[in-house]
Amino acid sequence: MKQVSSSQDPLIFTLGEPRLNLVAMGAIFFILGSLSVGGYVVIDFSQIDSPPEFTLVVGIIFLILGTSIAASLNQVRVDKATGYVETIRGVIVPFQRKTLPLSDFNKITLTRDKRQVRKSRKVEVLFVVRLDGKQPLLCCEFKQFEQAQFCVEKLVSYLRLPVEDSTSGAIERREVEEFI
Repeated sequence: MKQVSSSQDPLIFTLGEPRLNLVAMGAIFFILGSLSVGGYVVIDFSQIDSPPEFTLVVGIIFLILGTSIAASLNQVRVDKATGYVETIRGVIVPFQRKTLPLSDFNKITLTRDKRQVRKSRKVEVLFVVRLDGKQPLLCCEFKQFEQAQFCVEKLVSYLRLPVEDSTSGAIERREVEEFI
């Protein structure tokens, strides 16, 4: 999770750890695209053998690719005013929305999950926060327990739901009053 919104209504979580390599790749593609398009405008192609349209097309492709990588969208929006939780996924613009009523959720769960890192034998521990009820909904996941705890505290203060914490191995149920 990259950020938690500071406003009380609605509460917005941006999912996914910021991946420096993806942001850098997006920036590189964007810069290459800008240089190619800029070169198309500035360079006198009468003395160069390569076709100028190729430079423009490659530049536009790089611009689009860089922008889409840098602007990926994956959010969970919890809104008490409307009574709904909305998940939004997309690149630049949302292309998948799922809306669930807040009444479907009766607790917040904090778990410790182990996941294998892609293309490696390493296993990383993630602390996962979900809204739980009829159907569990991922709100955020972190490598540090303190960040997950902060996310839980934000959700508890906002929704007034109890918490089930199983990070220590045993399930500990904590009521809203313990957080206030």
